Amino acid sequence: KLEKDDKVFECNPFDYDSTTRCPEIMLKATKQGVSSEYKTIANVAAPTSELYWDNLAGVFYATEKIIHAEALQVWFQNQDVPIDITVDNFEIIPFPQDCKNALLNPSFEDGSVDFWQTNSRTQSKIAVYTPGADGSSFAIRSYNRKKNAYGMEQLMDDKCLTTGETMVISANLRLQYTNGTGAMCDYSQFSLNGKNCPPVRIYGSHCSGESITILLWNENLYPWKSNDYNNFQADFSVDENFASCTHVSFGIRDINKDWEVIADNIRVSPKSLFSPTLVPTLSPLEHVPTTLTSIPTASPVTGSPTTQAPTGPSMLRK
Repeated sequence: KLEKDDKVFECNPFDYDSTTRCPEIMLKATKQGVSSEYKTIANVAAPTSELYWDNLAGVFYATEKIIHAEALQVWFQNQDVPIDITVDNFEIIPFPQDCKNALLNPSFEDGSVDFWQTNSRTQSKIAVYTPGADGSSFAIRSYNRKKNAYGMEQLMDDKCLTTGETMVISANLRLQYTNGTGAMCDYSQFSLNGKNCPPVRIYGSHCSGESITILLWNENLYPWKSNDYNNFQADFSVDENFASCTHVSFGIRDINKDWEVIADNIRVSPKSLFSPTLVPTLSPLEHVPTTLTSIPTASPVTGSPTTQAPTGPSMLRK
């Protein structure tokens, strides 16, 4: 809870202004004779709740330096100095390792968008949306998108990506304009032309080879419903290089910036653990393309601190 002059202070999670921005949680790992490692591990995903408690949540990788540190320190930063901070329910726990879903908070049923974020803090926003899909209460809304490329994202559990595995993605998606009117996309478009329906973007970095970007289109080829949730499903294969990536993000964006995208029941899991929802395929289209782009891995800057490859993700929630 944030207070200023004995009154509740509502911070802005989509701003960098030091007088209004929300605090972040930092972690420092130290060990004698080894350079310290600093990492932002949690932030406020969406505006203050009705009870005026801000949820700070995040996913981070525990590197070798963090695992073998002699001391770990956490603190709040980026808040205006006169603000008082009250903290409750602070915990750092390992990411669930069952791989039933490589994402956290996929259905938003606690009424929060914890662990999700925008890929540009000042260029798009996220918030809880109601109602959710299939009679549920909540979903996530990505809005105020300044460009087509902005939207929601989350760091995935890279341990679920094993060589030779096929990963299946499913979600319920809908589009609307800022006034709440449903928006119609063209499900037969497989290029980013402003008319296309939402694809999923997977990005892998810190790999043994080149970084990888995969753009996945909906395999459920039937006309888009503008005033209801639509079933999204796609899959991708994991090769040896992709399995080596230690930072893998999942994103929903790349649609017309005039549209808001609403998502619920988002899942990424190995095909062996996936229970499909039977959806009729009504379109005559026979092939859904998958766009795979390899991006050269940047060379490290000479003299910069070296961070070893992460050994596994952890999640933090306040």
